[in-house]
Amino acid sequence: MANNHTRAIEILEEVSRVNPACSDVDFRKLVFVIAQKHPKAVVDAYLSIKLTGYGPGSWAAQAIPHIRNGKKLEAIKMCKQMTGLTLAEAKTAVEKLMEQLQ
Repeated sequence: MANNHTRAIEILEEVSRVNPACSDVDFRKLVFVIAQKHPKAVVDAYLSIKLTGYGPGSWAAQAIPHIRNGKKLEAIKMCKQMTGLTLAEAKTAVEKLMEQLQ
């Protein structure tokens, strides 16, 4: 498993650098194939990328007071409005944030 993990990182780094030796690799197709085999991993990766940066202006920073006051639905609505995520994605993001705050 560790060898697969290491090789996967190497491939993604190679593709992301747009290495001329890898010019025949379409990154979108690569992600699509991964999504077919591991959809949850792709969703989790997408959310973590989409939601990076918990700075003062981020949805997470603004949602924390709602979460701490027991207003999860308000936090989900704020997340959805600020990020453009679907309702289900916003709910998942808020729940992940709640886990981090415990």
